[in-house]
Amino acid sequence: PLGPAPYCQGRNLYRTPAGGADGSQLLVATILDTTETFYEDDMTDDGLGASLPQADGTANLSLVELRIENGRLPDPINPGMLAITYASKHVWVDGGATLPEQHHDIVLLGAAAFACLANQVPTNDLFDYQDGELRNRVSEIKTPEHWLAAGTNLLARFTTRLEELKRQRNAGYAGVAQWGEVSSRWQWT
Repeated sequence: PLGPAPYCQGRNLYRTPAGGADGSQLLVATILDTTETFYEDDMTDDGLGASLPQADGTANLSLVELRIENGRLPDPINPGMLAITYASKHVWVDGGATLPEQHHDIVLLGAAAFACLANQVPTNDLFDYQDGELRNRVSEIKTPEHWLAAGTNLLARFTTRLEELKRQRNAGYAGVAQWGEVSSRWQWT
């Protein structure tokens, strides 16, 4: 089968050795295009390569197509460096998370802040009353204020931790390569 253009640049072709059972497929060839639909297999069983992968390592991964004008690419004669930064959403699953463990507190702070703020809204319908039988005075009027204060405090701590993480990452950045004319806003230090 042809691979999805333009993301597929080639295909691996597998087959079983003579008398082999399903699941024992070995690499016959790598076809380095996405147009060829015919391949003549003249490979002996001794020449077969690696085993068929047991799992699809590309399943459900987002594809990113990077388009850069030719004038912005590094010079092939004097090659430079092209750095690409990619970001995606982190995922929490039964087996763990894609978020590093040292940053779990940030997620928990954010979740707690938004839980408090979400709980504050339904409590706005509370009231002040006196119990007729025991003559106790019960007041729920301050409850929304307390939820709002707790949520606002947690949200401030969450924002502070995010800024700390941002500063840690920015401090680790290397120098930036610049091709072509230097921008007038570029600050030399």
